[in-house]
Amino acid sequence: MHTSPSRPLGCRRGYSLPELLATLVILGILVAIAAPRLRGVGGLARQTGAMNQLATDLSLTRMRAIRAGNTARLVINSTGTAYRVEVRKADGVTTDTVKTVRLTRDHPGLLLRPVLDSVVFDSRGMRRGGTERIQAVRGSAGVDSIKISPLGKVTRAR
Repeated sequence: MHTSPSRPLGCRRGYSLPELLATLVILGILVAIAAPRLRGVGGLARQTGAMNQLATDLSLTRMRAIRAGNTARLVINSTGTAYRVEVRKADGVTTDTVKTVRLTRDHPGLLLRPVLDSVVFDSRGMRRGGTERIQAVRGSAGVDSIKISPLGKVTRAR
């Protein structure tokens, strides 16, 4: 007993080759339009990630100063491609490097300004010297900034 009659070849459901090709061409055009914009978003996301890490490291520097009961500073190198966190030892003369970040490895293309500068926190966590604003520059992605108040509060400023 056969309950469903077989269909002729012309009545089968599905897509023809020209329909599939037209769909693929349209998808290809849409991807070609969207791809350059997505690359820009990736660069901005990397810059935002780097600035978040820098803000966290500034807070780390401040906490280390309070914990050590002495000064601590975040120092930007001469090319703006790296920074380090230093804490002054109890003798008041020597320092320990707590952390070093190389932007060329972790965030290529990102540069910090001002170069050869630092942010210094005292034993109470207050900013006692150095720059009050650090800027990050990445080509066409623009400039992003972190501001450090005299009381040591770290905020993002665009």
